Amino acid sequence: PKSTTGSRVLVLLDKEDDKTLYNKFFNSLEEREYNLTYTTPTDSTVDLFSYGERAYDHIINFAPKTKNTSVIDHFNYDMSDDGKHTLIVANGITNNEAILTKNVIEGPPVLFRGIAHKVGTVPLLTKVLWAGETAYSYETKADQQVDQEPLVIGNEVMLVSALQARNNARVTFVGSIELFSDRFFDSSIQRTNPAESFPKSGNEDFAKDLTKWTFQEKGVLKVTSKHHHKEGEGEELEIYRIKDNIVYIIEISEYVNDHWQPFNGTDVQFEAIMLDPYIRKTLTPYPTSPEQQSRKYEAHIQLPDVYGVFTFKVNYKRSGYSYIEDSTVVAIRPFRHNEYPRYISAAYPYYTGAASMIMGFLLFSVVWFFNKENTKRVKKKTS
Repeated sequence: PKSTTGSRVLVLLDKEDDKTLYNKFFNSLEEREYNLTYTTPTDSTVDLFSYGERAYDHIINFAPKTKNTSVIDHFNYDMSDDGKHTLIVANGITNNEAILTKNVIEGPPVLFRGIAHKVGTVPLLTKVLWAGETAYSYETKADQQVDQEPLVIGNEVMLVSALQARNNARVTFVGSIELFSDRFFDSSIQRTNPAESFPKSGNEDFAKDLTKWTFQEKGVLKVTSKHHHKEGEGEELEIYRIKDNIVYIIEISEYVNDHWQPFNGTDVQFEAIMLDPYIRKTLTPYPTSPEQQSRKYEAHIQLPDVYGVFTFKVNYKRSGYSYIEDSTVVAIRPFRHNEYPRYISAAYPYYTGAASMIMGFLLFSVVWFFNKENTKRVKKKTS
């Protein structure tokens, strides 16, 4: 399968006949070797788990429909709009190439008609597609007057966002089911502001990249090997000594276009942690050959002058990539009594003081013994 997590997809539709509206989208998934199962949310025979195992690897939920609010933009809409200015031309798009390819980022804009959502400061969320500064979310009833401030305005109007959980499960929120329709795939674009046209919208390529990321066909990282040892040696130890010079090596692969290849990141860091990080150092990437499937990262490290149980950790979390959290527990011991240096440079003043005192005592003793006072009495003559 193209996906690293499986090829079984459950598709939820309001009515099973609705799948004809999205033929091109579903055909593109089948061409990528996915097995699609169509059903409705009211079908009680569908189970997501069977005997404790997943029955499906991915879910597409095209069932929910809402008629309460819509994204409205009176300046950035398509000329084929019905007058409500809800068919907007969205070109606020992420430049994260782990999610979207460069051709999609720099390609034609995306047609959107649907609802908005607001993204907070959750670090697990990534903004993918958003509206312009003149957009807002409001009801679209007949003769509707905007007499209250909209809840979402401008760049806060989020159209598509992506979430990657801490266990690397991925969820994509899209406010428009029509974005995936054949009509929007084949539609041309005539934008009003600025006035420009495109022979075909960017919806089809955008949807393809979005599903590739969501179904873990791209942006997937894995650790293929790791090793640490003292400099000049090759054996991996469970116990090191304080101030030892060690070498830490880790190899990382990235899943791209149906195969594993070396990861190109340059900001992978090593940490030595005992409650708090004592060492944090960026690993050096090594060049690779075409036949290699992973890239080696290496760091030369002097262990801290603190003994205890440490964790050697690589904690790599970047938007669009699956998270890497690899750790190894090692012990760092103090010097043994016969491993301390014979002379400590910091103690040279004390060595000098002791030696000068000994020399002074010896010199004093020599002077004392060889310079005795003359004790002979002188007799005086008397007449």
